[in-house]
Amino acid sequence: MENKILKNEVIDIIREAISEDLDGFGDITSKYLIPLDKNSFSYIVCKEASGAILSGLDVAGFVLEEIDRSIKIDRLKNDGDRLEYMDRVCNISGSTLSILKAERTCLNFIQHMSGIATLTSKFAKIAKLYK
Repeated sequence: MENKILKNEVIDIIREAISEDLDGFGDITSKYLIPLDKNSFSYIVCKEASGAILSGLDVAGFVLEEIDRSIKIDRLKNDGDRLEYMDRVCNISGSTLSILKAERTCLNFIQHMSGIATLTSKFAKIAKLYK
């Protein structure tokens, strides 16, 4: 059975997180320095030691969609994958301003959820020793 997060289950949390991260003002520096029509390519990599478990990529996708539906995300890994240091998780392309606007919220969700998944994996491995 596939365990996918449904957007309607997390959208209120996503909107609240975006609001907190943008603090009502958004990214003022980007607004004044980056042209509205500027597009960029970016990516997310794993900066943890080998063995981290990826989680939160679905939620990050929802964040990007909430900020700007035209942003494209190309997933190279899936939630639940074990990552190596510097593994590329996904590629993101679209409006530079939109990507920068979504960046912090996306990374916060991925880091937090991956941390929980990684720690849970470690506990499960230890628990197997005591079957």
